[in-house]
Amino acid sequence: MGTAHLSYKRKESASLKRRIAFRVDGNQRIGLGHLVRCRNLADYLFASEAVDVCIFTKDYQEASALFAKRYPIKVIPSGLEEEAETRLLFDFLTDYQPHLIITDCQDTTATYVERISGTRAKTVNFDDLGSGREHCDLLIDANLGCDNVPTGPVVLSGPAYMVLHPLFAELRVGDKLAPMEVNQVLISLGGSDSENLTRKVVEALRDLPFNFTVVVGKAYPHYQELYEFVQQNMENITLLRGVETLAPLIAKADLVVIAAGITLYETLCLGVPAIVLAQEKHQELIAQRYAGEKVIRYLGVGEVVGEEKIRTAFAELAANQALRQAMTEKGSKLVDGQGIERISQHIVAMLP
Repeated sequence: MGTAHLSYKRKESASLKRRIAFRVDGNQRIGLGHLVRCRNLADYLFASEAVDVCIFTKDYQEASALFAKRYPIKVIPSGLEEEAETRLLFDFLTDYQPHLIITDCQDTTATYVERISGTRAKTVNFDDLGSGREHCDLLIDANLGCDNVPTGPVVLSGPAYMVLHPLFAELRVGDKLAPMEVNQVLISLGGSDSENLTRKVVEALRDLPFNFTVVVGKAYPHYQELYEFVQQNMENITLLRGVETLAPLIAKADLVVIAAGITLYETLCLGVPAIVLAQEKHQELIAQRYAGEKVIRYLGVGEVVGEEKIRTAFAELAANQALRQAMTEKGSKLVDGQGIERISQHIVAMLP
């Protein structure tokens, strides 16, 4: 598949001087979801609005792989104290002179946001639960409940503002029907999967008569071990690594086993029933919310969920077409895949 921004006809205009800085990290420990989100948004803005983009990150290797030389990358050394880091970032930003700074680092401080605001750029924060969220100009959080909205910035919250690759909107099918029998199964537990839930799920489902596609990210540390296990033990599995988007794979799946990150929203968008394992505390809260709405089957924190529970839940859902159909209908109504366009409209309105 080509780069995401090739799906769009880029505007040719003098507005190329409108500059957007992305401050984002992603690695084996925290996962790659933040980088993927910023890549999708950067590509969309680059193509549709002809903006200039620069990436500021501590994780050059991961960022370089995901952004594929699309944009310049400035590296912030790891291990710096906040004061030293913000001072260095301020110097970088002063040199780049962005009109807008988009931060996707989850827990910023008020000092950090106030410091970078000194560059006279407007600020946008994603999924920020730190004190900095009170001081940005725009806070975007698809997971944010209405009872936890800060009063300072403009806030875009709820699944309508989930940033998904544009292919998800293109691949949606109206009035989708869940098949009577499950055949194609997708397993994807995040870009890094530090707890190696992928191996646990594969072990749990290895003897079931389905066609499995297993996707791991480039930051997944157990790839060789998993590859050798699959080669020796399973003929009905395709193992993929580092795909640019899961969109076509989810669209072809009858059932998925996933973590409660962005992939959860991707499966809802395409109306594919999901069995979900949480990898982190904030994922647990998200999964519990959507399990309560009966659009996913949530099993708990993946680290403590046993293989038998995974196998039993999978077999029960695979055998229950009526339940899968209900999940398909309800889930696709929650996420329409247009979040990236809605967010882009707000961001463009903030640019000169």
